[in-house]
Amino acid sequence: MQIHLLNIDYCCDFNNYKSFYPILDKEIRQKISKFVNEDDKIRSFLSHLFLRYLISCELRCELVDIKFKYGKYGKPYIDSERGLAFNISHSGKFIAIAIDMESEEIGVDIQECIKLDYKELASSFFTQQEYEYITCQSNIKRNFFRIWTLKESYLKAIGSGLYAPLNSICFSSINNNIKPYFEKNNKTYYFHSEFIPPIIYCQCINNK
Repeated sequence: MQIHLLNIDYCCDFNNYKSFYPILDKEIRQKISKFVNEDDKIRSFLSHLFLRYLISCELRCELVDIKFKYGKYGKPYIDSERGLAFNISHSGKFIAIAIDMESEEIGVDIQECIKLDYKELASSFFTQQEYEYITCQSNIKRNFFRIWTLKESYLKAIGSGLYAPLNSICFSSINNNIKPYFEKNNKTYYFHSEFIPPIIYCQCINNK
């Protein structure tokens, strides 16, 4: 699996990227046009443009020849004889893209570690076991974002996204020195965590 992390420069105006706009699918362009915030437009545009570039390198095809299809909950995929799985996440000034030619399902999630009411959010969206893991440790912020990205990366990998509630799955056995894994529907999912000081927590998942 390849993981690419990009730091976005928001000094540029979105209009500076318009010459590349026709490369993207109609569905993606419509999605970007709905954003009111300029930074959201830039973040979404660059993530999809760079994804297309990475896929073209793997499949050895032109950018404009890449055609996406969409699953039940809107997760994009490509029909390819060689097999190709990919996923995007963005938060703050960062974009993360995971791409793999061997995995059946992959997911990636990054979160900017902003100040939140961690205990309140954990009690509302996480299971009791996860809440206890977060609140009984010394670094509540790090533990909160670790659980959050674990859950989101898994739900993105299986294609349901946040259509499935975060407390519908539970990561109850977590050790900071061991890579966590999750088993469901006779499949095993393996995770890799990275904390990129001081602001980003990244979680990647693959199923092989």
